[in-house]
Amino acid sequence: MPKEVELTLIYIRWVDSCHQGGWISVSDLFKKYQKEELIQETAGFLLKETEYSYMVAQSKGAYWSPGGESDFAVDAIMEIPKVAVVEVRELVKKRKCQKT
Repeated sequence: MPKEVELTLIYIRWVDSCHQGGWISVSDLFKKYQKEELIQETAGFLLKETEYSYMVAQSKGAYWSPGGESDFAVDAIMEIPKVAVVEVRELVKKRKCQKT
């Protein structure tokens, strides 16, 4: 019997970090990086929410093991710390997804 998994599609707007490798003058550094460049946007299927983070998958589908058994699978998993989150919105209510 197929297993049903309920997933919610969400949008997360969050602040990322940035790294500058190599030598750069301080004045050029402050010209190069603006606050707006640190804002990121992610949409995905909410897999898990904890006190500290949101875990989303950007793709979902069926997975077939070498033995021929089917399972539910996800890809491109990202975990975003809640302290970095600016906004979270539900895009699509929970939908049942089945193994095939």
